[in-house]
Amino acid sequence: MWNRFRLCGADNRGRLDRRSSSTSRGNIMKSLALFALSTIATAAMAVQPTSPGTVSIGATGSSTQTSSISNTTVSNLASAVPGTAAHQNLASNHGGNVIINGSSTQEVNASGPAANAIKNTAAGSGAYALQDLSSNAGNVSIGTGAVSKQLTNVLDGTTLDNHATGDASNAFQNLSSNNGNVNVNAGTSDQKTTLNASVVKNDAQANGTTAIQNLSSNYGGTGAGVLLNANSTQTTTFNPGTDALNTTSGINSFAVQNFASNYLDVTVNAASIQTVTATGNTDFSNTAFGLNSKAAQNISSNFDNVTIGGPSTQTAFFSGALVTNEANGTNSRAVQNISSNYAPSPAF
Repeated sequence: MWNRFRLCGADNRGRLDRRSSSTSRGNIMKSLALFALSTIATAAMAVQPTSPGTVSIGATGSSTQTSSISNTTVSNLASAVPGTAAHQNLASNHGGNVIINGSSTQEVNASGPAANAIKNTAAGSGAYALQDLSSNAGNVSIGTGAVSKQLTNVLDGTTLDNHATGDASNAFQNLSSNNGNVNVNAGTSDQKTTLNASVVKNDAQANGTTAIQNLSSNYGGTGAGVLLNANSTQTTTFNPGTDALNTTSGINSFAVQNFASNYLDVTVNAASIQTVTATGNTDFSNTAFGLNSKAAQNISSNFDNVTIGGPSTQTAFFSGALVTNEANGTNSRAVQNISSNYAPSPAF
């Protein structure tokens, strides 16, 4: 199956091991600024699973998390040793439960020449690599009166790379996203990612690998999935010269890339606005090469068991962009959704 067109004009579910510590936040401001020629690297050898912890921002609390990265490489690696795990956070919250009842602002700004990169790699057999930028990972709850703002700007030729290269390895990368059981209950969620002259790559290369990349998206976990009972705005902007590539090439490999989308058991009961804009020489590619491989790319879309009970606006605007969707391995499957609701049967 091969689709190619130019548009001009208008567990494998991301469940994580949790740390045992519990953090309660009042008025918090955290800022990380890195300049000149720098490298941030996290590499993990064998680690043991840990029990869930909680990150809580109370009703009167205010949390501001900012990371500014210039001329810097950020790397997170679960190495060649079997069963390794690596987890790296920039301006993010990670716990068994992430509860936002107050004000939360998370922002990452990355800029630099083409040689600079933000990399997340699971290289060992059964390895697990997770990297979060301006994101929340866990059972994410945004409560009554709460305001959650997640902003990521990737500029000036920075490469964003998510790879699963070891057999049965898993790589997850999130920008301005929520990963887990996501419940926007009665607050406001604003997720924005902007890319300029950059490359976004997500690929599952070895046998049985899983690669998931989310930009301005909610990626649901087992059970509750994504529940939007309050206002949700998701925006991803690709400025000229930005490419987005999603690829599987191993046997039974699985790759998913989401832009301003909701994935897994999606219920919309309030105002949901999903917008992706791509202008000037921008390429979107979704490809499944391996035997029994699956690749899904979602653009301003909702995927899997979608229920719309409130106003939902899904917009994708492309000008001078190239969009491709291809499956060419035996029993491979490639699905690309643009401003769509997709409930696969049987399950994708």
